[in-house]
Amino acid sequence: MKILKSIRKAFVFAVFTAMVVLPAKSAFAATYTVASGDSLYVIGKLFNTSASVLQSTNNLSNNIIYPGQNLKVSCQVYTVKSGDTLYLISKNKGVSLTALRKANNKYDDKIYPGQILNIPGSSVQLQLV
Repeated sequence: MKILKSIRKAFVFAVFTAMVVLPAKSAFAATYTVASGDSLYVIGKLFNTSASVLQSTNNLSNNIIYPGQNLKVSCQVYTVKSGDTLYLISKNKGVSLTALRKANNKYDDKIYPGQILNIPGSSVQLQLV
């Protein structure tokens, strides 16, 4: 009977650990495409993190990045709905229009339903189910 209780406790611990630890590894909800003039410092400020965290998260051996490179960043994402505009999204999410444009390399007003946008300065909230 004691063995069954021990096995049951180990199983519950393993399931709980998987629920907590595994989401933490995939908490980077977005990809940011490096633009000309970007640095890890600038991107870190945009996404409310540090250059060293970005470097570590993206397995970079130094702080050199290049335009077109995709970096994993931790932020909330938003799926565009019919009737949305960049201005309305920025207002509803409490971020500046300039920051929203920069976080998505989006300098025109064209967005479409179903498009995924990065929300700068926000963090991903891990939820236990």
